[in-house]
Amino acid sequence: MADRRLLSRRHADVPEAEARRLLARQLTGEGATDWLPRINAETLQIQAGLIDEAGMKTDLFVKLSFKPGLRTSDARYRFSVFRMNSYGLDRVYQLCVSRASKRETDAHRKPHEHLGSLRSVGSAAWQKWGYEEVLARFCAQTKIVFMPAPRQKAYF
Repeated sequence: MADRRLLSRRHADVPEAEARRLLARQLTGEGATDWLPRINAETLQIQAGLIDEAGMKTDLFVKLSFKPGLRTSDARYRFSVFRMNSYGLDRVYQLCVSRASKRETDAHRKPHEHLGSLRSVGSAAWQKWGYEEVLARFCAQTKIVFMPAPRQKAYF
């Protein structure tokens, strides 16, 4: 598809207009409570499918990833919504926030969000956010309500 930017062998971005359409309704994530280690064991993540207002499953799911830094004040949050299809995953929305004790020089490590194929740079204030602020922004942008809310780990 010519209008999709290939992210990797597994992920592609949906067009911005389609992402807005997919996130225009209220969605619910159920059972997204336990943070599990990924293969690299440094990153914790939660995954959950999403249902719509009528209780019908959608082809959307959330992946919340957290990676603590070497210093206790450092952390990297990547909260995403993907659409599943027969050939892999399409990224619908993603919020990336790195909280670092030293100033980031790499533009891609600075806070930003993706709405389909649109990438927007976040505010410098986002770098001071903790788990609660990142989750609040993610839920506001995606209209997702978690039942129950994902538990915060002690070292967030």
